[in-house]
Amino acid sequence: GVVTRIELPSQVTFLNRSALISALEHVHKHQQLIIDATQCDSIDPDIYQVIQDYQSETAIKRQVNLKLVGFKQHYQDVDDAVLDIDISTHDLQQKLSPQQVVNLLKEGNERFVKNERLQRDIYRQIRVTADEGQHPIAAVLGCMDSR
Repeated sequence: GVVTRIELPSQVTFLNRSALISALEHVHKHQQLIIDATQCDSIDPDIYQVIQDYQSETAIKRQVNLKLVGFKQHYQDVDDAVLDIDISTHDLQQKLSPQQVVNLLKEGNERFVKNERLQRDIYRQIRVTADEGQHPIAAVLGCMDSR
């Protein structure tokens, strides 16, 4: 499905409020939304209130799957989402059908062609794979000559 990622800047103030509200209004029904605050040094309380209101009301009404990332360092009451799209775990590997894996590869190829990059938490990926091992969902073989 469609994943929209809003990456917040290092300083989020009232000046960013209208841009954030506008971005949130452009998220359609049944989409997945990630609001990423990992690069933030500070978030104004009124901005956080806009996000909380969206989470508790609008996202529910529109059936938007909202995940907050990086907010724990600013607000202790927030549970940072563990993004299942970032790491191929054993559970994910076992849960996916071959057709779902093919679809994920096709979606990734579409993002590559459109130059739409996903932001990944590389340090988290290293920690998880060091603790739990690697669980790839596919192996892609390629050859540059056609012999």
